Amino acid sequence: MANLLRDHAVLKKRDPAEGGDRVLYLYDVKGYCDKQAARYQGRLWHVLPPFDETHFQACVAGAFPNFGKEDILAVLDGRRVDIGGKLKKNITAAAKGCEHTNKKPLGPQYRFIYSNEEFTEGGFAFSPRAKAICMIPDPLETCFTVLGMAAEMVVRPRKYVDLPGSTFTRGLSSLKLRSREDHEVCLSETKFEELLKFQATGSMEPDGDGQTMPPPPPPEPEAPEAISNQNGARYFYAWSSQEELYLEMLNIFGKDETQDTAKLKVVSFCPGFGQAELACIREDVHCLSLIQSRVHREVLTERLTLAIMIESIRGKRDFLRNRQFNLMVSPISGQGSTEALPAAGSPAQAAQPPTAPAKPTEQAKLTEPAKPTEQAKPTEPAKPTGPAKPAEPVPAQVTQMARNMFDADDDEESA
Repeated sequence: MANLLRDHAVLKKRDPAEGGDRVLYLYDVKGYCDKQAARYQGRLWHVLPPFDETHFQACVAGAFPNFGKEDILAVLDGRRVDIGGKLKKNITAAAKGCEHTNKKPLGPQYRFIYSNEEFTEGGFAFSPRAKAICMIPDPLETCFTVLGMAAEMVVRPRKYVDLPGSTFTRGLSSLKLRSREDHEVCLSETKFEELLKFQATGSMEPDGDGQTMPPPPPPEPEAPEAISNQNGARYFYAWSSQEELYLEMLNIFGKDETQDTAKLKVVSFCPGFGQAELACIREDVHCLSLIQSRVHREVLTERLTLAIMIESIRGKRDFLRNRQFNLMVSPISGQGSTEALPAAGSPAQAAQPPTAPAKPTEQAKLTEPAKPTEQAKPTEPAKPTGPAKPAEPVPAQVTQMARNMFDADDDEESA
């Protein structure tokens, strides 16, 4: 993976020892494994996201050989307080051979507090079975960081969540899961099974270094209609956080905007639902996402395209800006293609030669008009039997327009 990151166009020709661009390596436990969604589709938040330690070890081992003196590694534990010891142990072991980190590589920890409003009555994550406070998830999520030796954290006002305030507090509160509208973005059953095919199972067992929630009661048999929503589709990555959290992380870990070399690039090891990728598109930040398979690449691209189309229809700004979705298949899975999809209006798309117009088929050719039949021949006019009567006046044709279907009031003149 280290060679893959070094040779990619986003990070190519970059000397880690020199200043300039800052790379934010982002690992989010919530965005890698979604195996529990297949088992608990009717109760998506029954268990916390699983943690794949093997995948995490491979990611940090590939990041530190390319780690620059101004780079930052941010690891979100996915509300898994019990895996904090494993995360710190693997980070420390992988950072030993890095020349651009401190002897004690672990930096300040950031605390993210969720409101859990989605789990109250009326929220889309509410369950009548959660009759006790201990049956809703822990609202605390920890963000472990590793700062380069020359990385400076600029204090600036917060922009998106927990307003007002500044980045100096090292904490965010009143966070939420993804919106109800984003949650309703589903996959077909076939696509969902293909997505899970290349995912590791992950570990649901704690490491003993932290406290966990009391074990939930044994699951009850679910009705067939509770397995998916009313359209038969499948939810995926239900633990994804709101997009504003990742927008605020770009604000927290970004460089000083007054510098000429104030550029930020993101390497996302766990794209998941694509919230971090969408945040980078909004902020015009280069993002390299390591996906698991070709199916995940297709799903993530379609989801980002859908979000951009909806924003454009609602009259908001164009988020594409001739950019590309750099979705590269992770070498850990080894599935799918490593090419990037060109965005609408990008040079890669404009360079395609125009295709010649298709020739008309035989069905489209003009046919000769049919000859009139005997029934259509005019008959001889009847002989007049008396004086001709004057012709009656033809009634005027009604030319009033139909009522406009988009007119909300009942005024006929508005049509």
